[in-house]
Amino acid sequence: MIFRALLVLAVLLFLFSCAPDPFKESFENAKNLVSQNRLEEAYSIYKDLCQKVPENKEYCQEYNKISRLLFDSKFKKINSDITSIKSKMPLIPIPIVMKFEEDIKKLYEYNIDTEEVNKLAAQIANEKKLSINKKESVFAQAEQFLKNKEYSKAISLLKENSYLDQSIFEIKINEYKNAAIGAMYPEILKLVELDEWRKARPLIDQVYEIDKDYQNISSLKDEALQKDTADYYLKRAEEAKKQKKLDLAVKYYNMAMEYPDDENRVKELYNKAIAEFSELYFQLGIDYAQQDFVWQAYDNFKKGFDLMLKIPVEKRGLVKIPKKDLNRYYDNLYLKAKKAEDGEKLGLTYLYYKLLFNLNPAYPDLKENMKKLEEKILARAIKSLAIIPFKSPKSAPEAGGLFTSNIMLSLYNELKDDLKIIERESTDVLLKEFELNLASQSANKPSGLKIASADYFLLGDVLDYKVESSVQEGKRSVRVKTRVDMVLNPAYEDWEKLAAKLEKEGKSQEIPAAPSKYIEKPVFEDVKYNVKYFKKVAVLSVSYRIVDVNGKLIHTSLADIKKEAIDESSEGVEIGDFKIPFKVAQLPTDAELLKKAQNEAIAKIRDETKEIFKDSEGKYLKQAKDLEKDNNIVDSIEKYVDAIMIMKRKKLPSDDLEQRIMKYVDAILN
Repeated sequence: MIFRALLVLAVLLFLFSCAPDPFKESFENAKNLVSQNRLEEAYSIYKDLCQKVPENKEYCQEYNKISRLLFDSKFKKINSDITSIKSKMPLIPIPIVMKFEEDIKKLYEYNIDTEEVNKLAAQIANEKKLSINKKESVFAQAEQFLKNKEYSKAISLLKENSYLDQSIFEIKINEYKNAAIGAMYPEILKLVELDEWRKARPLIDQVYEIDKDYQNISSLKDEALQKDTADYYLKRAEEAKKQKKLDLAVKYYNMAMEYPDDENRVKELYNKAIAEFSELYFQLGIDYAQQDFVWQAYDNFKKGFDLMLKIPVEKRGLVKIPKKDLNRYYDNLYLKAKKAEDGEKLGLTYLYYKLLFNLNPAYPDLKENMKKLEEKILARAIKSLAIIPFKSPKSAPEAGGLFTSNIMLSLYNELKDDLKIIERESTDVLLKEFELNLASQSANKPSGLKIASADYFLLGDVLDYKVESSVQEGKRSVRVKTRVDMVLNPAYEDWEKLAAKLEKEGKSQEIPAAPSKYIEKPVFEDVKYNVKYFKKVAVLSVSYRIVDVNGKLIHTSLADIKKEAIDESSEGVEIGDFKIPFKVAQLPTDAELLKKAQNEAIAKIRDETKEIFKDSEGKYLKQAKDLEKDNNIVDSIEKYVDAIMIMKRKKLPSDDLEQRIMKYVDAILN
């Protein structure tokens, strides 16, 4: 039995001794990999062996050896790559920097020359920072170029720096290309439609540079090459001239002159053409004048003169001016103006004079006549308001005069461009006549009588103008501390008893410090003193109304104002430490309080009156448009010109309106 057990053990020992060693086998495999220069694979095996069998020095020696070999190789390669890249590029591309960061992490795994690795890691971090900052700076600059519509600059900048991060920059470049084309292509189409090839061509070139296959940009580039020339525009000008499209021809000549190399040649052709066009316009003007189309004649004469002024002074002799026909037209305009003025059509007169003035400002007596006419129209357009002295109450005979003067001043300051305020001296002359007029009619029934000196009247009555004062006497009672008495402190009495007891018991050292023997006791009393309450109330009531020249009521209202002032006075009181100083009531004078009420009433009257008469030019324009809709051109002109005079007085733009209504003279004549 024992023999059998020994036999089994011997067999097992034999078998184990014959089994291969797995670590040894791995070690041999690693050596074989090193011979094949497969160092990374060998490194993994050696590392595993050294960690599992650290007592085997051979394993760990080979592990350290291969670690050093790989570390030196990778460290050297990173430095070499950095040097190589920086010799070719200003900065290291961001993806490569990030790859270097991963390589640095692997170097740390070898746990060799950590200080050197730290230095290299710091260098890589700095390179990364420089590259990222450059990328952000480029993006910001490109964004600014895009905002300024400098598309080519933006895209070129991105392309120049795309090496920093090829994929990110490619996305950004495509985004900018789309934005640039989206902005420029519609503008190109507009310019092409207008035949503005000189302006369109730079945009076409930019879009072509960005994407030569975009829609029809390639054919537009070829077309621009042919049409962006002075000869093209000269040809177009000749075509327009043959078709009698003079304005279009002038436009093309001007466009041809934008080419500096052909400027002299174009100028010579331009001057001849302009002289010819000017004569054509003059002839058209003569034809219209003979048919009594006054405005159309004026329009063509004006175009003729305006074109002639574009020719250099020394070349204006090329134009044959039909002086006799023009003088005949001028005289005809002047006669029509005088006839319209005799018929009290001042607006129409103004238009005739204006047509004449625009063509020949030196026409005899024209400036003087126009000045007088404008004054006449302005006097008609700006309505007048006479302020009848307000009636005063018996208790305040001066109140009406104060109101009248102040209202007059306030309305003048607010409405001087819309309304003529008749001065008080002139108003006094009208007063009796107006009172006679009112006496002959009821409140709402217009009279047949009129007062020619004013269009509207502001009348009013000061119904109440007084200050009511009141004084109430009373007493005020307050409980106050009048004095302080010194009394024996109860705590001191207790202390005395305690001290005597401790002294008796022989415990003198335990006697506490003595409190104050006397304490203060405040004495309170009820004090009454006399008080007077003062109150002033300014009562102001003004009724006023605006009536027109026929006595018709336009507006009526009432300003009912009250202004209060309240204060109190009290007699001085002094009892012991308590003092109340003597107080005098501070109230405004009656005049001051009435002045505040008066100012408020005047502001109300002024604002309501202003609302009626402000924006007089707007009212005339509305009336003119209504008349125009009814096809009443003659009267609409009068209202339009009234509006124009007030607009000029207010320094508002009126030229466009004036130019528009000039056309109506032909409608009246024909």
